[in-house]
Amino acid sequence: MDCTPHKTSRTPDRPRLLALVLAMVMALALTSCASGTGAGDDSGPIKIGILWPFNGAYSNYGPDGLAGTQLALQEAGMKVAGRPVELVKASEDVLDPANTLREAKRLVQQEGVTVVIGPVFGSSQQAVAAYFKTTNVMAFVPFGNTKELAGRGNFIGWSTLDTSFSTPLGGYLADELHYQSIATLAPDYVYGHNVLVGATQTFTKAGGKVVQQQWVPLGTTDLLPYASNLDRDADALVMWLVPQDAASFVKSFRSLGIKMPIIFVNGVFDPTFQSMGANIVGSLGIVDWSAGLTNKANKAFVADFAKANKGQVPNNQNAAAYVDTKLALATIEKAGGAADFERLKKAVVQVRLDTPYGPGHIDANFLGVTSRTIVKAVHQDGRYVWEPVKTFDNVPNEL
Repeated sequence: MDCTPHKTSRTPDRPRLLALVLAMVMALALTSCASGTGAGDDSGPIKIGILWPFNGAYSNYGPDGLAGTQLALQEAGMKVAGRPVELVKASEDVLDPANTLREAKRLVQQEGVTVVIGPVFGSSQQAVAAYFKTTNVMAFVPFGNTKELAGRGNFIGWSTLDTSFSTPLGGYLADELHYQSIATLAPDYVYGHNVLVGATQTFTKAGGKVVQQQWVPLGTTDLLPYASNLDRDADALVMWLVPQDAASFVKSFRSLGIKMPIIFVNGVFDPTFQSMGANIVGSLGIVDWSAGLTNKANKAFVADFAKANKGQVPNNQNAAAYVDTKLALATIEKAGGAADFERLKKAVVQVRLDTPYGPGHIDANFLGVTSRTIVKAVHQDGRYVWEPVKTFDNVPNEL
């Protein structure tokens, strides 16, 4: 009788067993190698991506953001928690979110980035949201954040929820300027719609009336029709446009001889502000930051930025990227030098910073809480500046 055991699928022969063991060893090795460039490694360089517009529409934003980020990294000695930091640049495409998503994937899949500064525009943030969520990427986004993106921890919104940005303005217009009606003008995309919500809601709650709202498609170069169509019975126009569009609109507005006050939500950024300042001297606005803020951190930032950039006065984009980068570094530091998403998520809400905007922190919905200031455009020491008029501290985010 043959007593040799029969081979079955449950009893692999020796060559097959050896192959299985080798496969397991290789899999473990690959996992180990992958973790060396990803969130699980706490010893190698930390790669931080910057995803701002460097090409195409609004490409001036990218270099401005890069300058702010570079200053923050230089101040940190290109290190955080004893680990070297590498900055990787990618270009946000404002008019084609698919290209922004493609760049985001390059940052993560090819460069091994787990922390990103940007993207800037709301449409771009929406485009990369699902991908950042599935890949456990933490993005520090400037100029606000949407209600839909809040609460996950993938998007850290500095300096505020976008619908809460202008909240103090509505009450100021009604209670202190005694306006009874306003018209509005803003870009026709997510942030453009949302950034006016706080002002319009608080204005109507105070008894005021919004008599007209106009929305300008991104990329529009002729702003004369919007000036011509303005309801001139309103007490004031409350407006936010990207700087070059704001300059074009004001030029059209003045050419028509309209005397209505313009209230600038988020001011107008340099260098455009310097070229159009004579046309808006005396105008009011609301900002989260301006070079004219007198807190200690802002004075230091303005001086340090000028020293690092041939005397240039920083603008809004410089400041936003600078603070986003400082916040990212402080979060990594608080997480013990880790770039692991869960550790970063727990750390970011513990960070407290004295920023150029004023004292600030991130709330439980991963949104910035800091100051907002009513400002006035004035000519001072040979340049145009937003002079602080009234500051509102610790403006909450209302979801």
